[in-house]
Amino acid sequence: MDSLSVIPDFVFRRVLLKGRWDHAHSMLLEPRVREGVHGAHVVTPLIREDGSTVLVDRGFISKEISILSAYQREGGEVEVLGMLRTSQSRNSFTPDNHPDEGVWHWTDVDAMANYAGGERAGVQPVFVEQIFGEFKATFSDKPSSRAFWQRGTQVKLVLDSSKESLLAVRRPLT
Repeated sequence: MDSLSVIPDFVFRRVLLKGRWDHAHSMLLEPRVREGVHGAHVVTPLIREDGSTVLVDRGFISKEISILSAYQREGGEVEVLGMLRTSQSRNSFTPDNHPDEGVWHWTDVDAMANYAGGERAGVQPVFVEQIFGEFKATFSDKPSSRAFWQRGTQVKLVLDSSKESLLAVRRPLT
């Protein structure tokens, strides 16, 4: 059995990755709006020590920063705490992605992995949303999984069977 086939069973689970960024294959998911600011999410492949590569959504940047390509480009090894995700469903109002033109409107993990080099370059169709801040909380009567929005900030609430949750707040990439 292909180990990648079990990824949907692990969506919203925390993962800790180490590797180095492949900035040459960074992608911008546009358009996005956060707190009234137009911008994009930066997706950068992370090359791990074993040579395999996964895609990481590094967070939101404003349109001005994306135009200048002035977002953070660390060199060397980095450690990333993230949440495992899958492709988004494209709705009828979302335009097509145009990878050849560097235009991405929705998360199509397979197409993004191919854009970053595909199987021949060791790029796996694995998508991780980077977590920038967290804390633990306990809830007594909540369903087993829930996502909600807080004004101006994307917040994901993920509950496990012990009713502990991880609250992850996404902040802008600077």
